[in-house]
Amino acid sequence: MARPMANRNYYDVIIAGAGPSGMTAALSCARRGLTVLLADRNSQVGRKLLVTGNGRCNLTNTLQEPACYRSDNPDLAWARVRTFPAGDTMGFLKDLGIYLTDRDGYVYPYSGQAATVREAFERALDREPGIRVLTETRLVDMKAVHSEPVKKYPDRKTGPDRPVRFQLILEEDHEPAGKAGKRKKEEPRKKKERQSYYCGCLLLATGGLAGEKFGCQGDGYRFAVATGHKLVRRLPALTALKTSAPFVKRISGVRCPAQIEALTEGVLLARETGELQWTDYGISGVAVFQLSRHVILALEDQKKVEVRINFLPGMDRPDLMDLLYRLGGAFGKECLQDVFSGIFPSKLAQVLVRETRCDGNMAIDDLAAGDWDRICRAVLAFPLKISGYLGFEKAQTTRGGVLLTDLTDRLESRKTEGLFFAGELVDVDGTCGGYNLQWAFSSGHLAARGIINKMLP
Repeated sequence: MARPMANRNYYDVIIAGAGPSGMTAALSCARRGLTVLLADRNSQVGRKLLVTGNGRCNLTNTLQEPACYRSDNPDLAWARVRTFPAGDTMGFLKDLGIYLTDRDGYVYPYSGQAATVREAFERALDREPGIRVLTETRLVDMKAVHSEPVKKYPDRKTGPDRPVRFQLILEEDHEPAGKAGKRKKEEPRKKKERQSYYCGCLLLATGGLAGEKFGCQGDGYRFAVATGHKLVRRLPALTALKTSAPFVKRISGVRCPAQIEALTEGVLLARETGELQWTDYGISGVAVFQLSRHVILALEDQKKVEVRINFLPGMDRPDLMDLLYRLGGAFGKECLQDVFSGIFPSKLAQVLVRETRCDGNMAIDDLAAGDWDRICRAVLAFPLKISGYLGFEKAQTTRGGVLLTDLTDRLESRKTEGLFFAGELVDVDGTCGGYNLQWAFSSGHLAARGIINKMLP
């Protein structure tokens, strides 16, 4: 943790949320001489980092293009990301003491452990004397205090470059007095105390709605609305999809390459290629996660959604027929079931044969034109109706949030001077591959630049 500072009630900037965007902003501000109070409702900073990239922490990606970032204002999102691109992020992380590795553009800590990144941030915060960290602390209330007399803040630096704009109420959890072993079972483990703090700038980086157990409960949205901000509809993004098809329980756990198209009322929503994972409730995997944003929005609009799966990406009907004849033996006498079992995982092969409505014992050479129609449909355009999706508790990020047009090019509110937003609270979400963390680093750094300019004109 950051070394304790003298008790004070004024800070140049208070940051609510010690995720990657909040920590990046805190370090950037402190290194320019600003005093920073960094508050987070978790017991340690950067806790959500521990589950990113399946615990390996995909930090960013060297392949950067506008399509990697989604928003109701995608051009603005891309412009904000470009102010602190992947190369700058990698340099920033190296300065924290994190040794990186590039795996075909996907950037990870060389250790392969997300804990390496979290602990490096924690050490960096601890080294900055201008930063005070409060964990197990949440922002309860805020109000503008532009007209309050300066003498209320005896520890405030004097001068026109240290304004007071906000009064905040922070609620901190504390262990009750006495030995833990003597505590009665019915006594609360911790008591809550509320304190007033004042600041010149406030950065809300409390995260979205994905990952409630990591403190992401949407607190920041309440304050955004209270200060006049519009919110783009918030929905889960990068999550798995559900289907009512009964066969999925039989192939749960099967993984296979696939190209997947999502359609609504015959209109193509999106197409992705990658690993497909079958679960007992539906489909998962990176390709499904990439599609989920589009599918969920259509479902929420009460539209019917179907996915069509090509289990042999890049193949068309002639290619498939040629493949099956070649695998059917010199005289095409191998049966359909055996040939399918030589291509696909056995459980999936059985499902595909049933989908063709062909006799699995039929020789390839005996297949009729109608049989080939059904085989090509089953293998190259397997239909699957989507009935729902996994919610925020399983989603990797949040779609929607604070409208970008309500924010300046430094992510300052156009409604309330000195109020900034960063990270998942803002209407920007990335595709899989390190893009959401890149947005966190970019937005944290960009907000810090705005705060520094505001406090040190």
